[in-house]
Amino acid sequence: MPRLVTARQIVLDKDTLNGYMQKVPYADIEQLIRFAEHKKFRDIQNNERTEQDAVRFAGLKPSHCHHPGGCRTGKAHQRAFNRYFL
Repeated sequence: MPRLVTARQIVLDKDTLNGYMQKVPYADIEQLIRFAEHKKFRDIQNNERTEQDAVRFAGLKPSHCHHPGGCRTGKAHQRAFNRYFL
């Protein structure tokens, strides 16, 4: 089924904007919304630090490096982790 694209001109905050409108199935819109919500959740989760949640991380002390290769940072640390734990 071909998707129809039509040129549109809208007024938004006293500005005239030119663009195109395309008809798509509503399932595509729902999928985009789900993806955006999931990405927002993952960004929040990945940026979370232990200091930000005193209930879930109560009583935790700062961690220290105790693996046989010594403390490393960056890619060297990742390689050491992979070698010992994977």
